Amino acid sequence: FLIGPGSSEYAGFPNFNPVAQAVLPRFDATTAKMVGALSATYKFDSHFNLKGQVSIDYNDVTEDQYESSKTAIGGYLPSVGGQGYGVFIASTATNVNTFATLSYTNTFSQKHNISAFVGTEVLQSFGIDGNVQGRLFPSDDFTYITSAGIVDQGSSGKGESGLVSFMGEVKYDLDDRFLATASFRTDGSSRFGPNRRFGYFPAASVAWRISSEDFFNVRAINDLKVRASFGFTGNERIGNFSFLGTWGSTTYNGNSGVSPNNIANPDLKWETTRETNVGVDISLLEGRIQSSIDAYYNKTFDMLLLRPYASTTGFTGVTDNIGEMENKGLEVGISSVNIDGKFKWSTDLNISKNMNKVLFLADSVPLYRGYTAEGVDGTNIIKEGEPLGTFIGLKFLGVDPATGDALYQDTNADGLINNSDAVVIGNAQPDFFGGLTNRFSYNRFDLSVFFQFSVGNKILNLAKATFVNTGADIQNNQSVEALRRWQKPGDITDVPRYEFENTRNNYHSSRLLEDGSYLRLKSVSLGYYLPASIANRLMLQNLRIYCAGTNVWTYTKYSGADPEVSTLDGSVSAQGIDFFTLPQVRTVSVGINATLR
Repeated sequence: FLIGPGSSEYAGFPNFNPVAQAVLPRFDATTAKMVGALSATYKFDSHFNLKGQVSIDYNDVTEDQYESSKTAIGGYLPSVGGQGYGVFIASTATNVNTFATLSYTNTFSQKHNISAFVGTEVLQSFGIDGNVQGRLFPSDDFTYITSAGIVDQGSSGKGESGLVSFMGEVKYDLDDRFLATASFRTDGSSRFGPNRRFGYFPAASVAWRISSEDFFNVRAINDLKVRASFGFTGNERIGNFSFLGTWGSTTYNGNSGVSPNNIANPDLKWETTRETNVGVDISLLEGRIQSSIDAYYNKTFDMLLLRPYASTTGFTGVTDNIGEMENKGLEVGISSVNIDGKFKWSTDLNISKNMNKVLFLADSVPLYRGYTAEGVDGTNIIKEGEPLGTFIGLKFLGVDPATGDALYQDTNADGLINNSDAVVIGNAQPDFFGGLTNRFSYNRFDLSVFFQFSVGNKILNLAKATFVNTGADIQNNQSVEALRRWQKPGDITDVPRYEFENTRNNYHSSRLLEDGSYLRLKSVSLGYYLPASIANRLMLQNLRIYCAGTNVWTYTKYSGADPEVSTLDGSVSAQGIDFFTLPQVRTVSVGINATLR
Protein backbone atom coordinates (compact mmCIF):
# COMPACT_ATOMS: atom_id res chain seq x y z
CA PHE A 1 0.00 0.00 0.00
CA LEU A 2 1.48 3.32 -1.10
CA ILE A 3 0.67 6.52 0.75
CA GLY A 4 0.16 9.46 -1.59
CA PRO A 5 -1.12 13.07 -1.51
CA GLY A 6 -4.72 11.96 -1.01
CA SER A 7 -3.97 10.15 2.27
CA SER A 8 -4.25 11.69 5.76
CA GLU A 9 -0.93 10.00 6.55
CA TYR A 10 0.81 11.80 3.71
CA ALA A 11 3.48 14.21 5.01
CA GLY A 12 2.66 16.76 2.33
CA PHE A 13 4.71 18.83 -0.02
CA PRO A 14 7.57 18.61 -0.68
CA ASN A 15 8.14 15.12 0.77
CA PHE A 16 6.89 13.06 -2.16
CA ASN A 17 6.72 9.28 -1.75
CA PRO A 18 9.81 8.10 -3.72
CA VAL A 19 8.45 4.56 -4.16
CA ALA A 20 5.18 5.86 -5.59
CA GLN A 21 7.10 8.19 -7.89
CA ALA A 22 9.13 5.23 -9.17
CA VAL A 23 6.46 2.58 -9.72
CA LEU A 24 3.11 4.27 -10.33
CA PRO A 25 3.50 6.58 -13.37
CA ARG A 26 2.97 4.93 -16.75
CA PHE A 27 5.18 6.02 -19.64
CA ASP A 28 4.49 3.81 -22.65
CA ALA A 29 6.02 4.57 -26.04
CA THR A 30 5.36 2.73 -29.29
CA THR A 31 7.57 3.32 -32.31
CA ALA A 32 7.09 2.17 -35.89
CA LYS A 33 9.94 2.72 -38.34
CA MET A 34 10.19 1.99 -42.03
CA VAL A 35 13.34 2.42 -44.11
CA GLY A 36 13.50 1.63 -47.80
CA ALA A 37 15.40 2.51 -50.95
CA LEU A 38 15.15 1.91 -54.68
CA SER A 39 18.17 2.46 -56.90
CA ALA A 40 19.08 1.86 -60.53
CA THR A 41 22.33 2.15 -62.52
CA TYR A 42 22.67 2.46 -66.27
CA LYS A 43 26.10 1.83 -67.79
CA PHE A 44 26.52 3.65 -71.10
CA ASP A 45 29.97 2.15 -71.75
CA SER A 46 33.16 1.43 -69.78
CA HIS A 47 33.52 5.14 -68.91
CA PHE A 48 30.05 6.54 -68.18
CA ASN A 49 27.57 5.48 -65.49
CA LEU A 50 24.22 6.98 -64.58
CA LYS A 51 22.85 6.20 -61.14
CA GLY A 52 19.66 7.23 -59.42
CA GLN A 53 18.16 6.44 -56.04
CA VAL A 54 15.08 7.23 -53.99
CA SER A 55 15.02 6.40 -50.27
CA ILE A 56 12.53 6.97 -47.47
CA ASP A 57 12.82 6.99 -43.69
CA TYR A 58 9.45 6.96 -41.91
CA ASN A 59 9.02 7.17 -38.13
CA ASP A 60 5.78 6.99 -36.15
CA VAL A 61 5.93 7.52 -32.38
CA THR A 62 3.01 7.26 -29.94
CA GLU A 63 3.40 8.07 -26.24
CA ASP A 64 0.84 7.33 -23.56
CA GLN A 65 1.42 8.68 -20.04
CA TYR A 66 -0.53 8.58 -16.80
CA GLU A 67 0.34 10.06 -13.40
CA SER A 68 -1.52 8.40 -10.54
CA SER A 69 -3.24 10.45 -7.83
CA LYS A 70 -0.57 9.08 -5.46
CA THR A 71 2.21 10.85 -7.36
CA ALA A 72 3.42 14.44 -7.19
CA ILE A 73 1.95 15.56 -10.50
CA GLY A 74 -1.26 13.52 -10.46
CA GLY A 75 -2.06 14.05 -6.80
CA TYR A 76 -0.60 17.32 -5.59
CA LEU A 77 -0.43 20.07 -8.22
CA PRO A 78 -3.43 22.38 -7.76
CA SER A 79 -3.70 22.98 -11.51
CA VAL A 80 -4.24 19.24 -12.07
CA GLY A 81 -6.88 18.74 -9.39
CA GLY A 82 -5.48 15.78 -7.43
CA GLN A 83 -7.32 13.04 -9.34
CA GLY A 84 -4.74 11.85 -11.83
CA TYR A 85 -3.22 13.33 -14.96
CA GLY A 86 -2.87 11.82 -18.46
CA VAL A 87 -1.15 12.79 -21.71
CA PHE A 88 -1.37 11.22 -25.16
CA ILE A 89 1.15 12.26 -27.83
CA ALA A 90 1.38 11.15 -31.47
CA SER A 91 3.94 12.25 -34.05
CA THR A 92 5.18 11.17 -37.47
CA ALA A 93 8.33 12.22 -39.31
CA THR A 94 9.17 11.35 -42.90
CA ASN A 95 12.44 12.00 -44.72
CA VAL A 96 12.69 11.44 -48.48
CA ASN A 97 16.05 11.52 -50.27
CA THR A 98 16.33 11.55 -54.06
CA PHE A 99 19.59 11.81 -55.98
CA ALA A 100 21.01 11.20 -59.44
CA THR A 101 24.66 11.18 -60.58
CA LEU A 102 26.46 10.84 -63.89
CA SER A 103 30.03 9.57 -63.44
CA TYR A 104 33.03 9.23 -65.75
CA THR A 105 36.32 7.33 -65.35
CA ASN A 106 39.24 6.86 -67.74
CA THR A 107 42.96 6.18 -67.88
CA PHE A 108 45.30 7.67 -70.44
CA SER A 109 48.79 6.36 -71.26
CA GLN A 110 48.43 3.92 -68.36
CA LYS A 111 49.31 6.60 -65.79
CA HIS A 112 46.89 9.49 -66.13
CA ASN A 113 43.76 8.57 -64.18
CA ILE A 114 40.70 10.80 -64.33
CA SER A 115 37.32 10.44 -62.65
CA ALA A 116 34.48 12.93 -62.47
CA PHE A 117 30.83 13.18 -61.64
CA VAL A 118 27.96 15.64 -61.68
CA GLY A 119 24.81 15.16 -59.70
CA THR A 120 21.80 16.55 -57.95
CA GLU A 121 20.09 15.68 -54.68
CA VAL A 122 16.78 16.61 -53.09
CA LEU A 123 16.04 16.14 -49.38
CA GLN A 124 12.49 16.58 -48.13
CA SER A 125 11.28 16.36 -44.53
CA PHE A 126 7.68 16.24 -43.36
CA GLY A 127 6.46 16.13 -39.78
CA ILE A 128 3.16 16.28 -37.96
CA ASP A 129 2.41 15.93 -34.27
CA GLY A 130 -0.35 16.41 -31.74
CA ASN A 131 -1.10 15.88 -28.08
CA VAL A 132 -4.02 15.98 -25.67
CA GLN A 133 -4.09 16.21 -21.86
CA GLY A 134 -6.73 15.08 -19.39
CA ARG A 135 -7.31 15.35 -15.63
CA LEU A 136 -9.85 14.57 -12.88
CA PHE A 137 -10.05 10.82 -13.49
CA PRO A 138 -12.75 8.93 -11.50
CA SER A 139 -10.10 6.62 -10.00
CA ASP A 140 -6.63 5.30 -10.72
CA ASP A 141 -8.24 2.25 -12.32
CA PHE A 142 -9.24 4.43 -15.29
CA THR A 143 -6.04 5.74 -16.84
CA TYR A 144 -6.79 6.68 -20.45
CA ILE A 145 -7.83 10.07 -21.76
CA THR A 146 -11.32 8.84 -22.63
CA SER A 147 -11.98 8.47 -18.87
CA ALA A 148 -10.77 11.94 -17.91
CA GLY A 149 -13.36 14.20 -16.31
CA ILE A 150 -11.86 17.22 -18.06
CA VAL A 151 -9.91 17.30 -21.33
CA ASP A 152 -8.86 20.91 -21.56
CA GLN A 153 -5.41 21.11 -23.12
CA GLY A 154 -3.89 20.00 -26.39
CA SER A 155 -2.03 21.13 -29.46
CA SER A 156 -1.01 20.05 -32.94
CA GLY A 157 1.45 21.18 -35.55
CA LYS A 158 2.83 20.47 -38.98
CA GLY A 159 6.22 21.27 -40.49
CA GLU A 160 8.05 20.83 -43.77
CA SER A 161 11.56 21.60 -45.00
CA GLY A 162 13.54 20.94 -48.14
CA LEU A 163 17.09 21.04 -49.44
CA VAL A 164 18.12 20.89 -53.10
CA SER A 165 21.76 20.44 -54.12
CA PHE A 166 23.77 20.48 -57.32
CA MET A 167 27.33 19.17 -57.24
CA GLY A 168 30.31 18.19 -59.32
CA GLU A 169 33.78 16.80 -58.77
CA VAL A 170 36.90 16.01 -60.80
CA LYS A 171 39.78 13.81 -59.61
CA TYR A 172 43.14 13.34 -61.28
CA ASP A 173 46.18 11.33 -60.35
CA LEU A 174 49.46 10.91 -62.18
CA ASP A 175 50.82 7.42 -61.67
CA ASP A 176 49.60 7.57 -58.04
CA ARG A 177 52.28 10.20 -57.33
CA PHE A 178 50.45 13.47 -57.84
CA LEU A 179 46.80 13.60 -56.85
CA ALA A 180 44.37 16.49 -57.23
CA THR A 181 40.66 16.98 -56.61
CA ALA A 182 38.39 19.92 -57.37
CA SER A 183 34.73 20.08 -56.43
CA PHE A 184 31.86 22.49 -56.32
CA ARG A 185 28.39 22.30 -54.85
CA THR A 186 25.52 24.66 -54.37
CA ASP A 187 22.74 24.02 -51.87
CA GLY A 188 19.37 25.67 -51.57
CA SER A 189 17.47 25.46 -48.28
CA SER A 190 13.85 26.30 -47.54
CA ARG A 191 15.00 27.68 -44.19
CA PHE A 192 16.30 30.85 -45.85
CA GLY A 193 14.52 33.59 -47.75
CA PRO A 194 14.15 33.51 -51.54
CA ASN A 195 16.97 36.03 -52.04
CA ARG A 196 19.45 34.12 -49.81
CA ARG A 197 18.31 30.55 -50.31
CA PHE A 198 21.43 29.21 -52.05
CA GLY A 199 24.96 28.80 -50.71
CA TYR A 200 28.02 28.09 -52.88
CA PHE A 201 30.81 25.82 -51.63
CA PRO A 202 33.90 25.12 -53.75
CA ALA A 203 36.80 22.95 -52.55
CA ALA A 204 40.16 21.66 -53.81
CA SER A 205 42.86 19.32 -52.56
CA VAL A 206 46.30 18.16 -53.73
CA ALA A 207 48.70 15.44 -52.60
CA TRP A 208 52.22 14.38 -53.51
CA ARG A 209 53.57 10.89 -52.78
CA ILE A 210 57.21 11.78 -52.33
CA SER A 211 58.22 8.19 -51.72
CA SER A 212 57.39 7.35 -55.36
CA GLU A 213 59.97 9.79 -56.71
CA ASP A 214 63.29 8.49 -58.08
CA PHE A 215 65.30 10.78 -55.83
CA PHE A 216 63.68 9.39 -52.67
CA ASN A 217 65.82 6.64 -51.15
CA VAL A 218 65.12 6.26 -47.44
CA ARG A 219 65.02 2.58 -46.56
CA ALA A 220 63.09 2.91 -43.33
CA ILE A 221 60.25 4.89 -45.01
CA ASN A 222 58.02 2.85 -47.29
CA ASP A 223 55.46 5.51 -48.03
CA LEU A 224 55.51 9.30 -47.58
CA LYS A 225 52.72 11.56 -48.78
CA VAL A 226 52.09 15.24 -48.12
CA ARG A 227 48.68 16.78 -48.79
CA ALA A 228 46.73 19.98 -48.52
CA SER A 229 43.10 20.97 -48.92
CA PHE A 230 41.06 24.15 -49.01
CA GLY A 231 37.33 24.62 -49.28
CA PHE A 232 34.03 25.88 -47.94
CA THR A 233 31.17 24.11 -46.17
CA GLY A 234 27.74 25.37 -45.12
CA ASN A 235 25.36 25.06 -42.18
CA GLU A 236 21.57 25.49 -42.25
CA ARG A 237 20.70 23.82 -38.92
CA ILE A 238 18.10 26.27 -37.71
CA GLY A 239 14.36 26.07 -37.27
CA ASN A 240 12.00 26.00 -40.21
CA PHE A 241 10.61 29.35 -41.39
CA SER A 242 13.14 31.36 -39.34
CA PHE A 243 13.33 33.99 -42.09
CA LEU A 244 9.57 34.58 -42.06
CA GLY A 245 7.57 36.99 -39.99
CA THR A 246 5.07 34.57 -38.48
CA TRP A 247 1.84 35.05 -36.56
CA GLY A 248 0.09 32.90 -34.00
CA SER A 249 -3.13 32.72 -32.04
CA THR A 250 -3.49 34.54 -28.75
CA THR A 251 -6.18 35.26 -26.19
CA TYR A 252 -6.73 38.64 -24.56
CA ASN A 253 -9.48 39.39 -22.05
CA GLY A 254 -11.30 36.22 -23.07
CA ASN A 255 -11.22 37.05 -26.78
CA SER A 256 -9.29 35.11 -29.44
CA GLY A 257 -7.06 36.82 -31.95
CA VAL A 258 -3.65 36.73 -33.59
CA SER A 259 -0.33 38.32 -32.69
CA PRO A 260 3.19 38.31 -34.21
CA ASN A 261 5.39 35.39 -33.12
CA ASN A 262 8.56 36.02 -35.08
CA ILE A 263 10.23 38.99 -36.77
CA ALA A 264 10.92 38.63 -40.49
CA ASN A 265 14.56 38.45 -41.57
CA PRO A 266 14.63 38.13 -45.39
CA ASP A 267 18.45 38.50 -45.41
CA LEU A 268 19.03 35.37 -43.32
CA LYS A 269 21.61 33.22 -45.15
CA TRP A 270 23.92 30.22 -44.90
CA GLU A 271 26.57 29.97 -42.21
CA THR A 272 29.84 29.31 -44.05
CA THR A 273 33.10 27.76 -42.85
CA ARG A 274 36.38 28.15 -44.72
CA GLU A 275 38.50 25.07 -44.08
CA THR A 276 42.27 24.77 -44.59
CA ASN A 277 44.17 21.56 -43.87
CA VAL A 278 47.71 20.30 -44.38
CA GLY A 279 48.82 16.81 -43.51
CA VAL A 280 51.49 14.12 -43.78
CA ASP A 281 51.03 10.34 -44.09
CA ILE A 282 54.03 8.13 -43.41
CA SER A 283 54.63 4.37 -43.30
CA LEU A 284 57.76 2.95 -41.69
CA LEU A 285 59.48 -0.42 -41.39
CA GLU A 286 57.54 -2.29 -44.05
CA GLY A 287 54.27 -0.88 -42.77
CA ARG A 288 54.81 -1.88 -39.13
CA ILE A 289 54.37 1.77 -38.13
CA GLN A 290 51.92 4.08 -39.89
CA SER A 291 51.18 7.63 -38.91
CA SER A 292 49.17 10.61 -40.09
CA ILE A 293 49.48 14.20 -38.86
CA ASP A 294 46.99 16.92 -39.73
CA ALA A 295 47.01 20.62 -38.92
CA TYR A 296 43.96 22.71 -39.72
CA TYR A 297 42.56 26.20 -39.51
CA ASN A 298 38.82 26.73 -39.99
CA LYS A 299 37.09 30.10 -39.91
CA THR A 300 33.32 30.36 -39.70
CA PHE A 301 31.47 33.39 -41.06
CA ASP A 302 27.85 34.50 -40.67
CA MET A 303 27.21 32.30 -37.61
CA LEU A 304 23.53 31.50 -37.17
CA LEU A 305 22.57 32.65 -33.68
CA LEU A 306 19.64 34.29 -31.92
CA ARG A 307 20.26 38.03 -31.98
CA PRO A 308 18.83 39.36 -28.68
CA TYR A 309 16.25 42.14 -28.62
CA ALA A 310 15.08 44.17 -25.65
CA SER A 311 11.95 42.52 -24.25
CA THR A 312 10.16 45.87 -24.48
CA THR A 313 9.91 45.25 -28.25
CA GLY A 314 7.68 42.26 -27.56
CA PHE A 315 10.30 39.83 -28.85
CA THR A 316 13.32 38.13 -27.27
CA GLY A 317 15.31 38.10 -30.48
CA VAL A 318 15.57 37.00 -34.11
CA THR A 319 17.71 34.34 -35.82
CA ASP A 320 20.45 36.18 -37.69
CA ASN A 321 23.99 35.92 -39.10
CA ILE A 322 25.84 37.73 -36.32
CA GLY A 323 29.19 36.12 -35.58
CA GLU A 324 32.57 34.81 -36.65
CA MET A 325 34.55 31.99 -35.09
CA GLU A 326 37.78 30.07 -35.60
CA ASN A 327 38.88 26.50 -34.94
CA LYS A 328 42.51 25.49 -35.25
CA GLY A 329 44.22 22.38 -34.09
CA LEU A 330 46.29 19.28 -34.59
CA GLU A 331 45.32 15.64 -35.05
CA VAL A 332 47.80 12.77 -34.76
CA GLY A 333 47.13 9.11 -35.50
CA ILE A 334 49.63 6.27 -35.07
CA SER A 335 49.14 2.59 -35.85
CA SER A 336 51.78 -0.02 -35.09
CA VAL A 337 52.26 -3.76 -35.46
CA ASN A 338 54.19 -4.48 -32.26
CA ILE A 339 54.45 -8.28 -32.52
CA ASP A 340 53.69 -10.25 -35.68
CA GLY A 341 54.10 -13.95 -35.13
CA LYS A 342 52.01 -16.70 -33.66
CA PHE A 343 51.16 -14.12 -31.04
CA LYS A 344 50.05 -10.83 -32.61
CA TRP A 345 49.75 -7.39 -31.03
CA SER A 346 48.82 -4.14 -32.77
CA THR A 347 48.06 -0.66 -31.42
CA ASP A 348 46.09 2.34 -32.69
CA LEU A 349 46.49 5.72 -30.99
CA ASN A 350 44.82 9.02 -31.90
CA ILE A 351 45.16 12.37 -30.13
CA SER A 352 43.42 15.62 -31.06
CA LYS A 353 43.76 19.17 -29.85
CA ASN A 354 41.34 21.87 -30.92
CA MET A 355 41.46 25.57 -30.07
CA ASN A 356 38.21 27.41 -30.55
CA LYS A 357 37.50 31.14 -30.23
CA VAL A 358 34.66 33.50 -31.05
CA LEU A 359 36.16 36.33 -33.09
CA PHE A 360 33.22 38.65 -33.60
CA LEU A 361 29.64 39.22 -32.47
CA ALA A 362 27.31 41.82 -33.92
CA ASP A 363 26.78 44.72 -31.54
CA SER A 364 29.56 43.18 -29.35
CA VAL A 365 26.78 41.93 -27.06
CA PRO A 366 27.49 38.61 -25.28
CA LEU A 367 24.84 35.93 -25.68
CA TYR A 368 23.72 33.87 -22.69
CA ARG A 369 23.04 30.18 -23.25
CA GLY A 370 22.34 27.07 -21.21
CA TYR A 371 20.18 27.31 -18.11
CA THR A 372 19.02 30.35 -16.16
CA ALA A 373 20.78 30.13 -12.80
CA GLU A 374 20.46 31.63 -9.33
CA GLY A 375 22.13 35.06 -9.17
CA VAL A 376 23.21 35.24 -12.82
CA ASP A 377 21.57 35.38 -16.25
CA GLY A 378 22.88 32.08 -17.63
CA THR A 379 25.27 29.19 -17.18
CA ASN A 380 27.05 29.62 -20.54
CA ILE A 381 28.03 32.61 -22.61
CA ILE A 382 29.04 33.32 -26.21
CA LYS A 383 31.56 36.13 -25.96
CA GLU A 384 34.19 37.68 -28.20
CA GLY A 385 37.62 36.25 -27.45
CA GLU A 386 36.25 33.19 -25.64
CA PRO A 387 35.55 29.67 -26.94
CA LEU A 388 32.12 28.13 -27.28
CA GLY A 389 31.15 26.18 -24.19
CA THR A 390 32.41 28.95 -21.90
CA PHE A 391 30.91 28.91 -18.41
CA ILE A 392 29.98 32.16 -16.71
CA GLY A 393 29.13 32.68 -13.07
CA LEU A 394 30.20 34.19 -9.78
CA LYS A 395 33.69 33.42 -8.53
CA PHE A 396 33.32 31.42 -5.32
CA LEU A 397 35.86 32.54 -2.68
CA GLY A 398 34.94 30.06 0.04
CA VAL A 399 32.82 30.06 3.20
CA ASP A 400 32.98 32.69 5.95
CA PRO A 401 34.02 30.71 9.08
CA ALA A 402 32.12 33.14 11.30
CA THR A 403 28.72 33.11 9.56
CA GLY A 404 28.82 30.10 7.24
CA ASP A 405 27.74 32.25 4.29
CA ALA A 406 29.20 31.85 0.82
CA LEU A 407 31.76 34.44 -0.23
CA TYR A 408 31.73 35.66 -3.82
CA GLN A 409 34.00 38.02 -5.72
CA ASP A 410 32.52 41.54 -5.96
CA THR A 411 33.92 42.12 -9.43
CA ASN A 412 32.69 45.68 -9.88
CA ALA A 413 33.23 46.60 -6.20
CA ASP A 414 29.72 48.07 -5.79
CA GLY A 415 28.96 46.18 -2.58
CA LEU A 416 26.32 44.00 -4.28
CA ILE A 417 26.51 40.45 -5.60
CA ASN A 418 24.53 40.02 -8.82
CA ASN A 419 24.90 39.28 -12.53
CA SER A 420 27.20 42.31 -12.94
CA ASP A 421 29.81 40.40 -10.93
CA ALA A 422 29.70 37.31 -13.17
CA VAL A 423 32.99 36.33 -14.82
CA VAL A 424 34.25 33.52 -17.02
CA ILE A 425 34.84 30.57 -14.68
CA GLY A 426 35.85 27.79 -17.08
CA ASN A 427 35.31 26.04 -20.39
CA ALA A 428 33.83 22.72 -21.43
CA GLN A 429 36.29 22.11 -24.25
CA PRO A 430 39.22 19.81 -23.38
CA ASP A 431 42.91 20.60 -23.79
CA PHE A 432 43.19 17.38 -25.77
CA PHE A 433 41.31 14.10 -26.21
CA GLY A 434 41.71 10.79 -27.97
CA GLY A 435 41.64 7.02 -27.85
CA LEU A 436 43.93 4.00 -27.58
CA THR A 437 43.11 0.55 -28.97
CA ASN A 438 45.18 -2.59 -28.47
CA ARG A 439 44.42 -5.81 -30.34
CA PHE A 440 45.87 -9.20 -29.44
CA SER A 441 45.49 -12.62 -31.01
CA TYR A 442 46.94 -16.06 -30.30
CA ASN A 443 45.92 -19.18 -32.13
CA ARG A 444 42.11 -18.95 -32.20
CA PHE A 445 41.80 -16.36 -29.42
CA ASP A 446 41.46 -12.60 -30.00
CA LEU A 447 41.22 -9.69 -27.58
CA SER A 448 40.45 -6.01 -28.26
CA VAL A 449 40.77 -3.29 -25.60
CA PHE A 450 39.73 0.34 -26.29
CA PHE A 451 40.39 3.26 -23.95
CA GLN A 452 39.19 6.81 -24.52
CA PHE A 453 40.29 9.90 -22.66
CA SER A 454 39.66 13.61 -22.27
CA VAL A 455 41.94 16.04 -20.44
CA GLY A 456 41.37 19.59 -19.23
CA ASN A 457 37.64 20.05 -19.80
CA LYS A 458 35.35 21.47 -17.14
CA ILE A 459 31.92 20.13 -16.23
CA LEU A 460 29.18 22.22 -14.68
CA ASN A 461 27.71 19.88 -12.07
CA LEU A 462 24.39 21.67 -11.96
CA ALA A 463 22.82 18.74 -10.13
CA LYS A 464 25.09 19.68 -7.22
CA ALA A 465 22.96 22.78 -6.67
CA THR A 466 20.19 20.34 -5.74
CA PHE A 467 22.11 17.52 -4.06
CA VAL A 468 24.27 19.89 -1.97
CA ASN A 469 21.49 22.40 -1.50
CA THR A 470 22.18 25.35 0.79
CA GLY A 471 18.69 26.74 1.11
CA ALA A 472 16.72 27.02 -2.12
CA ASP A 473 14.32 24.23 -1.05
CA ILE A 474 14.19 20.88 0.75
CA GLN A 475 12.65 18.73 -1.95
CA ASN A 476 15.52 16.30 -2.57
CA ASN A 477 17.81 13.97 -0.70
CA GLN A 478 21.35 15.29 -0.28
CA SER A 479 24.69 13.77 -1.25
CA VAL A 480 27.31 12.87 1.37
CA GLU A 481 29.12 16.11 0.48
CA ALA A 482 26.32 17.96 2.32
CA LEU A 483 27.68 16.49 5.56
CA ARG A 484 30.62 18.88 5.23
CA ARG A 485 28.41 21.96 5.32
CA TRP A 486 29.13 24.76 7.85
CA GLN A 487 27.30 24.21 11.14
CA LYS A 488 28.85 26.44 13.81
CA PRO A 489 31.20 29.47 14.04
CA GLY A 490 34.79 28.47 13.43
CA ASP A 491 34.01 25.62 11.01
CA ILE A 492 36.40 25.57 8.04
CA THR A 493 34.68 24.14 4.98
CA ASP A 494 33.79 24.82 1.36
CA VAL A 495 30.07 24.00 1.76
CA PRO A 496 27.95 26.97 2.96
CA ARG A 497 25.43 26.67 5.79
CA TYR A 498 21.86 25.60 5.18
CA GLU A 499 19.06 28.08 5.74
CA PHE A 500 15.68 27.46 4.13
CA GLU A 501 14.96 29.86 1.25
CA ASN A 502 18.39 31.50 1.57
CA THR A 503 19.15 31.25 -2.14
CA ARG A 504 22.23 33.48 -1.94
CA ASN A 505 24.30 30.60 -0.62
CA ASN A 506 23.15 28.57 -3.62
CA TYR A 507 24.10 31.13 -6.30
CA HIS A 508 25.56 29.78 -9.52
CA SER A 509 29.32 30.00 -9.08
CA SER A 510 32.63 28.24 -9.61
CA ARG A 511 31.68 26.06 -6.62
CA LEU A 512 29.65 23.97 -9.06
CA LEU A 513 32.44 23.63 -11.63
CA GLU A 514 34.65 20.53 -11.64
CA ASP A 515 37.49 18.99 -13.62
CA GLY A 516 35.90 16.64 -16.13
CA SER A 517 39.08 14.82 -17.22
CA TYR A 518 38.69 11.06 -17.43
CA LEU A 519 40.17 7.81 -18.68
CA ARG A 520 37.58 5.21 -19.63
CA LEU A 521 37.83 1.58 -20.66
CA LYS A 522 35.17 2.13 -23.29
CA SER A 523 35.02 -1.37 -24.71
CA VAL A 524 36.70 -4.76 -24.37
CA SER A 525 36.01 -7.90 -26.37
CA LEU A 526 37.35 -11.45 -26.00
CA GLY A 527 36.64 -13.98 -28.74
CA TYR A 528 37.40 -17.56 -29.71
CA TYR A 529 37.19 -19.11 -33.19
CA LEU A 530 36.00 -22.68 -33.02
CA PRO A 531 38.10 -25.21 -34.96
CA ALA A 532 37.44 -25.36 -38.69
CA SER A 533 36.29 -28.97 -38.35
CA ILE A 534 33.36 -27.89 -36.17
CA ALA A 535 32.47 -24.97 -38.48
CA ASN A 536 32.55 -27.26 -41.54
CA ARG A 537 30.16 -29.69 -39.93
CA LEU A 538 27.74 -26.82 -39.48
CA MET A 539 28.20 -25.70 -43.10
CA LEU A 540 29.95 -22.52 -41.95
CA GLN A 541 33.17 -20.82 -42.96
CA ASN A 542 33.88 -19.39 -39.48
CA LEU A 543 32.22 -19.67 -36.08
CA ARG A 544 33.28 -17.31 -33.29
CA ILE A 545 31.97 -17.01 -29.76
CA TYR A 546 32.68 -13.84 -27.83
CA CYS A 547 32.11 -11.86 -24.66
CA ALA A 548 32.12 -8.04 -24.84
CA GLY A 549 31.67 -5.15 -22.43
CA THR A 550 31.19 -1.41 -22.84
CA ASN A 551 31.84 1.38 -20.34
CA VAL A 552 33.62 -1.17 -18.20
CA TRP A 553 35.77 1.10 -16.00
CA THR A 554 36.34 4.84 -15.54
CA TYR A 555 39.00 6.82 -13.72
CA THR A 556 38.04 10.43 -12.94
CA LYS A 557 37.99 12.96 -10.14
CA TYR A 558 34.58 14.20 -11.22
CA SER A 559 32.02 13.74 -8.42
CA GLY A 560 28.96 13.41 -10.67
CA ALA A 561 27.41 10.32 -12.17
CA ASP A 562 29.42 10.35 -15.40
CA PRO A 563 32.16 12.64 -16.78
CA GLU A 564 31.20 11.81 -20.38
CA VAL A 565 28.70 14.64 -20.81
CA SER A 566 28.93 16.89 -23.82
CA THR A 567 26.09 19.28 -24.62
CA LEU A 568 22.68 20.47 -23.57
CA ASP A 569 20.27 19.05 -26.15
CA GLY A 570 23.00 19.02 -28.80
CA SER A 571 23.83 22.71 -28.39
CA VAL A 572 27.32 23.78 -29.49
CA SER A 573 27.28 26.73 -27.09
CA ALA A 574 25.91 25.08 -23.92
CA GLN A 575 28.39 22.26 -23.53
CA GLY A 576 29.53 20.27 -20.52
CA ILE A 577 26.39 20.62 -18.39
CA ASP A 578 25.48 17.74 -16.09
CA PHE A 579 21.92 18.37 -14.93
CA PHE A 580 20.70 14.94 -13.81
CA THR A 581 22.26 13.49 -16.96
CA LEU A 582 21.81 9.74 -17.28
CA PRO A 583 25.22 8.03 -17.09
CA GLN A 584 26.57 5.88 -19.91
CA VAL A 585 25.16 2.38 -19.57
CA ARG A 586 27.55 -0.43 -18.69
CA THR A 587 26.73 -3.52 -20.76
CA VAL A 588 28.05 -7.06 -20.94
CA SER A 589 27.07 -9.28 -23.85
CA VAL A 590 27.81 -12.82 -25.00
CA GLY A 591 27.26 -13.83 -28.60
CA ILE A 592 28.12 -15.90 -31.63
CA ASN A 593 29.35 -14.68 -35.01
CA ALA A 594 28.82 -17.10 -37.91
CA THR A 595 30.08 -16.67 -41.48
CA LEU A 596 28.35 -18.69 -44.16
CA ARG A 597 30.39 -20.47 -46.78
